[in-house]
Amino acid sequence: MLSALYPGPRTTVAFGDKVIGTNHVLPTRYTGGLWVGKFLKTVTYQEVRDDASSALLGEVCGRTSRAEMFEGHARAADLHAARFGGADQPGADLKPSQWRSHQRQAPPAGESDLKEDP
Repeated sequence: MLSALYPGPRTTVAFGDKVIGTNHVLPTRYTGGLWVGKFLKTVTYQEVRDDASSALLGEVCGRTSRAEMFEGHARAADLHAARFGGADQPGADLKPSQWRSHQRQAPPAGESDLKEDP
C-alpha cells in the first residue's frame, strides 16, 4: 500500500493527486512473488516549499481538476493560488454548497479553454 504525507501550508492533497509526485494509477497485474516488501507500508512525502511554486501549482491543478470534474480538488487548488500568488481566483469565496452551481462547463470537443504561452 502506498501513501503520502503533505507537510507544510503550501502543499495540498489535490496537488499530490493531480500535478506532483505519484498518482492513482497503480499496477493491477501480477507483480512478482512474495517477499518482505509485501509486508511493509511505503510512505512518501511531497512538499512545496515556496509561495511562487504553490501558486503556480494551484493554477495548473485547478484547471486540471475542473477538466476532470473534480471541483473539490479545484477549489483547494484555487485557494492555494489565491493565498500564495495573490491571483484573483473566480469563486474563491464560495462555500462548498455553492460549488456545483459555479462549475465551469467543459469546452466543446476539440477545443480548449487553456491559454497558450506567447
